[in-house]
Amino acid sequence: MDFEGPSTLSLLIGLPLLYLVVRRTLAPMGTVQRTASLLVRAAVASLLILALAGAVFHRKQAKLFVVFLTDCSQSISQESRGQAESFLADGLKRLSGRHEAAVAGFAAEPSAVQRVAEKARRSPRLTVSSATDETDIASTLDLARATFPSGYSKRIVLLTDGNETVGDAEQAALLAASEGVRIFTVPLRSAQDDLLLVEGMDAPSEVKRGEPFVLRARCRVRDATRVTARLLRDKFMLAERNLDVPAGASNVEFHDRALEEGIHTYEVECEAGGDSRRDNNRATSVVMVKGRPRVLYLEGNEPEGRYLMSALEAENFAVELRGRMGMPSSLAELSGYDLVVLSDVPATALTNAQMELLRAYVSDLGGGFIMLGGDESFGLGGYYGTDVEKLLPVHVQPEMKKEKPTLAMMLLIDKSGSMTGLKMDLAKEAAIATAELLGPDDKVGVVAFDGAAYWIAPLQSGRDKFAIVDKISAIQAGGGTNMYPALEMAYDALSVAEAK
Repeated sequence: MDFEGPSTLSLLIGLPLLYLVVRRTLAPMGTVQRTASLLVRAAVASLLILALAGAVFHRKQAKLFVVFLTDCSQSISQESRGQAESFLADGLKRLSGRHEAAVAGFAAEPSAVQRVAEKARRSPRLTVSSATDETDIASTLDLARATFPSGYSKRIVLLTDGNETVGDAEQAALLAASEGVRIFTVPLRSAQDDLLLVEGMDAPSEVKRGEPFVLRARCRVRDATRVTARLLRDKFMLAERNLDVPAGASNVEFHDRALEEGIHTYEVECEAGGDSRRDNNRATSVVMVKGRPRVLYLEGNEPEGRYLMSALEAENFAVELRGRMGMPSSLAELSGYDLVVLSDVPATALTNAQMELLRAYVSDLGGGFIMLGGDESFGLGGYYGTDVEKLLPVHVQPEMKKEKPTLAMMLLIDKSGSMTGLKMDLAKEAAIATAELLGPDDKVGVVAFDGAAYWIAPLQSGRDKFAIVDKISAIQAGGGTNMYPALEMAYDALSVAEAK
């Protein structure tokens, strides 16, 4: 213990005076109370005197074991390498004699941890035997964690640009922290801060023969500059572009069309004046080119299908044209096509099972699907509420006034004597229910027959359905049976009706 003002300690001489104060107090206290009061007052007075004297307590400092880990991968710029060496040398010099230190370099793998003797507190030259195009921070932290001797406080100083390519450094750091290891990081400038860096190239992994596609190079430049970009396919140059690229991240796009089946390697090379490094200015990607895309084309009006078929074949599609009933009945057969086109095919041409297959083909297998318009497509084709409608980006319910076709219907009711009782009642209920379903633009007529035919209600607008219902309700059974005159009357009425 040390004191900032030791002369103040002379006040401790006056502590015996507290005994006289307690002894002469007029408060009624027993011997135990008087003794406790004296001790408490003496303790408080002593603490106040020690505080005034500036008492300083010294705790014995734990010994440190510090491991310096330096990133030696090629992502570190040359300038940062020199800065790392200077930092390491300075850090080793600052450690007092009672502390220990060790150093290691790392890239794809860490080098052996080298213990630094107290008398040689200068940084040894760090080298790595592993590949320098990868960076594994996690394995390096694990190695350092395993080298700490017992009886020391554990410290790791990590010098890196953080550009990890292998392992999980965050998980390794959490594990080290759980064992009492404190980690300090020193950021290094990455070689990615060079004038130009190609970070990678985005390209489809698979395309069909004849299919156009985009290749996108992801570039990063330190300052706005002019860049020359080249695209190579299988080592042969396809295109070259000169463009002004702003500072920061940018994309350079190239377009190509797959003409030959097989595996093709695409490479992008970028150049910029004043760029000191060229090894990080290129990126590659592999594209698999398969056969021509196959199209299953179902056309409700087959003679009309030749136009779209010719257009698709001109774009290098293999097209199979079928009629409205040609939908495959198994997912295995359907999966052999890349695209399904329904043109003027009504929902009645597909079973519920085939609609479910089409849904699975699109949603689960990623197949393409196109529905073309027509008199029997979308809502007019009856697809409202079906699995096929769920695949479309639009709702297909038709607008009643604009799209729904008008209907002309003749109801023929047998009123012969054999229809008495329940039969007649059921026939009239069915006719009434049918009439009530019709819209205002539809037309309905009613003919009853026994041995002859009778007009109950001539063909008229559905707006008069309530009057028609009353007339149907009044029909009574009786007489013979001759259906043909009633059919002739209905045919004649429908032949001249303006309805679809």
